[in-house]
This record gives sequence, C-alpha cells and structure tokens, in this order.
Amino acid sequence: SMTKSRSRKKQNSSINYGVIGLGSTGCSVVEFLIRQGCSVIAMDTRSEPPLLVNLRSKCPDFLFVAGSLDYDILKHCEEVVISPGVPLEHPTLKRLKDSGKKMIGDIELFIRHAEAPLIGITGTNGKTTVTTMVQKMLMSSGVDCLAGGNLGTPALDLLLKNPTPDCYLLEISSFQLLLVSDFKAEISCLLNITHDHLDRHFTFEAYQAIKISILASARIALVNLDDLCIGDYVATGKKIGFSSSQPVQGGYGVRLNNGRRTLCDEQNDFLTTDQLKLIGQHNELNALAALAICSEYMGVVPEAAVEALKDFGGLPHRMEKIAVIRDVVFVNDSKATNLAAAQASITCLMSLRRGIVILGGESKQTKFDVLSNFLSDYVHTAILIGEAAPEIEEALVEQLPCITVGDMDEAVEKAFNLASSGETVLLAPGCSSFDMFDDYAHRGNIFRAAVLSLEVAA
Repeated sequence: SMTKSRSRKKQNSSINYGVIGLGSTGCSVVEFLIRQGCSVIAMDTRSEPPLLVNLRSKCPDFLFVAGSLDYDILKHCEEVVISPGVPLEHPTLKRLKDSGKKMIGDIELFIRHAEAPLIGITGTNGKTTVTTMVQKMLMSSGVDCLAGGNLGTPALDLLLKNPTPDCYLLEISSFQLLLVSDFKAEISCLLNITHDHLDRHFTFEAYQAIKISILASARIALVNLDDLCIGDYVATGKKIGFSSSQPVQGGYGVRLNNGRRTLCDEQNDFLTTDQLKLIGQHNELNALAALAICSEYMGVVPEAAVEALKDFGGLPHRMEKIAVIRDVVFVNDSKATNLAAAQASITCLMSLRRGIVILGGESKQTKFDVLSNFLSDYVHTAILIGEAAPEIEEALVEQLPCITVGDMDEAVEKAFNLASSGETVLLAPGCSSFDMFDDYAHRGNIFRAAVLSLEVAA
C-alpha cells in the first residue's frame, strides 16, 4: 500500500532517500530529511508501525511502503538510510549492498549536518551511565550540551533544536557504527568491549573492529587501557588512556592517597571513589571516563563538574534499589542485557549480601557457562525466565538450584519466599528483553511493580 499527500517540496529536493524501519530512529530520519527538502520513501516490514500516525501528523509528505522491503523501489533511491534495529542480513539489503548502493545510518547524516563539535561514547557496557554523567558535568560547568543517540532522543532530533549548542554528546551503539563511513568527532570514547550481540555481528573480531572504528577519525581517542581488546589500539589522532591504575602519558587513572582510591590525572586529584554515589569498580572507570571527557573538552575539570559527578545517583534500571522488604533488598538491574553487565552487578552487589538472582530473556547466542565460574560464590538460587531459561539451567544445574517460572510476577514472588533476612534479590537478566517485553525499561518497570505489590502484601 502506498499513500502520499500533496507535495509541498522545497527547491533543493533533488536527493531522494529510502528510509528503512520506522522505530524512533527511523522516524527522526524521515522528519529530518523532509525538513531538508528531500523526497523520502519509508519502508517497514510491519504494516502499521506504532509511531507512523504521529510521524504523518508532523510531516505528511512522504511515501510509506508497508509490509516488505521493496528492492525495485530502493534501487532508485540515491541513498538508503537503515535504522539500527534492522538486520543488515535482510536479503533486500544484501542485494542493495552488492549493487553498490550507498547505505548509511542516522549517525552518518548527523555528522554531515552537525554545526557543533561531537563527543561520541560507545562500549558494550556503561555507555548510558557515562553519557548521562558527562552531560550533567558539562551543563553544570556552563557548557550547553545536548545529549542523545542510542539513548533517549534520536541524534537527528537534536539537530532540529535551536539554538545550536556548544557541543553534541552521543551515545553510539555498534549497530549505529556499522552504518557510519567516517566517525568525525572532537572526542571519541571507547569504554570496553565484551562479548555481546554476537547474534548480529557473528564474530567477536568483527564486533571489536566495529567498536574500534569510532576512534579512527576522532581528534582525541579516549580508550580504556585495562581492556586488552582496546589497550594496544593505535589511534591516528591523539590517543589518551584511562585505567584503574596510575595515570600514564597525559592519561587518567587511580592513585592511593592515605589509603583512599582517588580518581586523578598526572597533575590533579579530582575526587576519591568513596565520594561517588555509585558502587563497583566498573563505575570508578565510568566516572574516570567522564572526568577525562570533561577535561579534554574544556581543558580543565571545574569544581562544578566534580560536584555534579558526586551528585550523580545512577540511572533507572541500572543497579536501582527498589525496596527493602523484611530485610530483603530488591535491586533492578534490567539494563544488564549481557553477561558482562550481569556479572558486574552480581559480584558488586552480592559480595556483601548473598541472595537470589533472576536471569533470562532472549539469549543472543550467549555462552552461559561463563555464569558457572562465579555465580555460586554470590547466589544460592537462580530463578529463570524467558526463552533462554533451558540454556541457562543446563549451564548452572551442577552448581546451584535453578527454578524456571512463567513470568516476572512469579519470579519475584518465588524469590521473596526463598530469600532470608539480610539477602538480596537481584534482577540481572544477562539477556535482552524482547522475548517478553518491549525493552529493558519495560522489563524493569514490571519487576518494580511486582516488588511494590509484595510490599503492600507484606
């Protein structure tokens, strides 16, 4: 089905674009291109994407082809813009690629049109935390900074805001990087690389190469030296490192001052790690990355930025304490969508208070036997949900009791019944959420609701 309203094109509308996928990113692409005076044909494999009605009311002038990706239409587009959620292995996209068609993503368009410096942040884990930290730190220091990308506001929507800010801060996913030919940034920061999304990138080496590509054209490449996958990377720009040991060569690190771990560069101490509200060594590195970005962007780290960092209490669904009921602490780490993130939160939160973990979801071809190396030191029972439950049980059954349940309410109730006073019940699924939920936030909200209904009953 093709629908088109009357056309009111601007004069420079020679370029025609295909836009594939109408999630929030795809919709932002359509709106941006229409405002640029381009002609747009949008496609989605769904016949009625939920955001379509709203998009039509904002900009009526585009074609929409529902239900399939039509090669014969797309081959006539000058460029094809692909949403990050669309697998590039789709047969139509493969044909387009083989025919030499230019295929890009929203970030490529952003880089072409942005009129202020760009700071890009990627990594398997910690992206949203660091992006949010940096925005709070820069804003509190008088830098007008708009943040978006893979989190919150789609990147191109930031370009429609007036006035132009001092800088743009983008959280970038590996799927977005796949579709950027040249990530030109003032600062690119690579936090870590662990096994994730191998269902979409196939090999760890391919995933690694994609993540590292964010650094290639940056004026300053900021890298985690503790991460062996990144540490030896040779940057074309200025490469600066951060690590959990002493700072080296103009970089950032941690030193002991009177027994207190202190985040610092070679000359300056910024704050001690016990002044952070966030816990865990991965959050020390996140804070250090944020300090490094501020310092490299502004030339100094103002006191106001340090205060903003001390003040930062974390993100919803990221090690978020929901309630304490009969001395059982319930923690929502729904954002732990891979095993590295789940391991960080389990080892960090449950080293003092053992307890029960809720695991499972969509498996992303994960090797769950990693869990068997450490889980029984922290957890006495695993409660399993979602399609990965049988695989996880197989990996853990030798080590500790596993109970598979049908939904989140049942998981929470079962955990509460099995937890003793002084223990933790942690939702750290280690999997993505799309088998049962809209996204990790929806999963976390359902967990929260289930916990709070316990509290009423208790």
